[in-house]
Amino acid sequence: MGFPRDPAKFAATSYVLENTGVHAYLGQAGNIKEGKVLLTAASIVTVEARHSDAIGLFLGKAIAPNGPFDNGLSAKKILQAVKQTGFIKG
Repeated sequence: MGFPRDPAKFAATSYVLENTGVHAYLGQAGNIKEGKVLLTAASIVTVEARHSDAIGLFLGKAIAPNGPFDNGLSAKKILQAVKQTGFIKG
């Protein structure tokens, strides 16, 4: 597995991966019972959101593809989205 050599494909893949990161953290937030772990996850999701914003701006896409509120996705939907990028094999 390596990085895509095509900058456009790399940017498109980044857009998907950064947004699925946001959706994955939100999708699992309700399963986190320990306060310190939830706080850590919340701090990570804000960085993921900044990354998705930056790549969205670079690509001329919506900063928040789902509107003003992000939504959590199930692990199954996250894995489907990531698999469609072709970035992860197997």
